[in-house]
Amino acid sequence: MQDALSVIAALSHWDAFGELDEGSRQALAGLCEPLVFAAGETIFTMGQNDGSVVYAVHDGKGRLTSANGERGDVSVEEVSAGALLGLGALAFNDDSMATKALHAVTEVHVLAIETADLRALCREEASLAWAFFQLAMRTNGTLQATSRPEARVYRHLLTLVRRDAAGLSIPEMPRHAALAEAAGVTDVEAAGAVATLIGEGIARRAYPGLTVLDGDALHRAAYR
Repeated sequence: MQDALSVIAALSHWDAFGELDEGSRQALAGLCEPLVFAAGETIFTMGQNDGSVVYAVHDGKGRLTSANGERGDVSVEEVSAGALLGLGALAFNDDSMATKALHAVTEVHVLAIETADLRALCREEASLAWAFFQLAMRTNGTLQATSRPEARVYRHLLTLVRRDAAGLSIPEMPRHAALAEAAGVTDVEAAGAVATLIGEGIARRAYPGLTVLDGDALHRAAYR
């Protein structure tokens, strides 16, 4: 019981999991294997992790090395508490984890979750699937950035979507200027993108927010 409580406490690093009901949190905790790596240890090497495991870092600092086959170089970045590695494989069948290696800089505590088991649980627990979808949209580090202004707007809007008993919505829409700045587009492009969503029946205005009528269509518009 204490181990389960410790895992649930570790999951509190991610706000999206805090919104789950107790049953969903316990089901997720049941899939998590707590692992501890000493400073200097290798958590996984390139080619070792094909996306079959999601790693949730909840304490410590690590160094993530990523190989870029197209450029023939590597990039190095620091990861710390709150990092989720492997969401691309879970949500989008992305295989880029095979090009990454993770090493512990300090003592690192992670939760390892088998992707297949997690995907199966997400099919049973809609709220859990939505939580991971939200997290994937917020990070989307494995997805290619698009140059289409409206798609950049939609990708930012996805990070604002919340689910409640009534369905999907953005509780409070940012002003066009703020939306434009966040998405890296002009005010006119931001306003036009929102108008298109409404015109196509994907969303409708519900002041001060926006009701999302078709979440799948919004996602397709963001990444097509």
